[in-house]
Amino acid sequence: MENMFDGKVRVGISSCLLGQEVRFNGGHKRDTFVTNELSRYFDYQPFCPEVEAGLGIPRQVIRLIQTDRGDRAVNSGDYSLDHTDVLTGLADELLPSLQGLCGYIFMQKSPSCGVFRVKSYHQQSGIPDPKGQGVFAARVQQLLPWLPIEEAGRLHDSHLGENFLTRVFTLSDWRKNVQAVPSIARLMEFQSRNKYLLMAHNPELAKQLGAELAAVKRDELEAFLPRYRQLLMQILARPASRGQKINALEHVKGYLKNHLSAKEKRLLQQIIEDYRNDQIPFVVPLTMIHHLINVHLSDHTYLQQQSFLEPVPKELGFTNRT
Repeated sequence: MENMFDGKVRVGISSCLLGQEVRFNGGHKRDTFVTNELSRYFDYQPFCPEVEAGLGIPRQVIRLIQTDRGDRAVNSGDYSLDHTDVLTGLADELLPSLQGLCGYIFMQKSPSCGVFRVKSYHQQSGIPDPKGQGVFAARVQQLLPWLPIEEAGRLHDSHLGENFLTRVFTLSDWRKNVQAVPSIARLMEFQSRNKYLLMAHNPELAKQLGAELAAVKRDELEAFLPRYRQLLMQILARPASRGQKINALEHVKGYLKNHLSAKEKRLLQQIIEDYRNDQIPFVVPLTMIHHLINVHLSDHTYLQQQSFLEPVPKELGFTNRT
């Protein structure tokens, strides 16, 4: 089994976020977290749909307008110049390469690339409604509903950033250790080492996924893999709440309890309670559990390999802030 964090993960990204001068005004929107921190783990595949659509640099600003055909991406100075079909068509052309990605980071507020709360303007009044979505990003999401996508600005939120990265690294793990050489045994192994992670995000759907997997026969595996991937990403799309993380911690504690001294049990329970009361960050109970596993179960691969204990590289520091 390949390590989750070995090798760089292929991730799509809006070119301007890497410092490429492709904005409408010839500028860029370089994001230092994306370029300095995440670049250690990601192999970026940059793309600017507006440039690839032939709109040029610099270019007239485009905006979303509300029509009876849905939101359309048009020139702000001339609504008759509609670029929607070209921009969405690019996503269709890119589909083969998009299918090889494990995530996509989009530029926020963009009429082509924004994912959330993009301004969409009423044609007559000009009043904006912040409920739109960039037309290229929307088409990517429509084509690949399982692909983790996020806006660069939202990655700076600890919970949203951790959730996106958890999905990206889990999908990368799936590609390397299941999709590359599929078998029932490898899929069961993947499910096993992600048990507590899935429990922490959506216990009901995680239980359903486990039941569906248990019923799969060998000759049904190929048809089941897309279904498994879709449910896997659907489970992880919901950020793990504090209560759900505590539930998973309690299950791990239950697995450990027969190996711990009375003092260790009390200490671990107190740490979990302190996390429950928001007195310490999530990294503290995780660190304690890692320590106890290393002391008592260092050769026990089931717990050692649980992705819940390190869903994203600890060097990024997300568990220090959640």
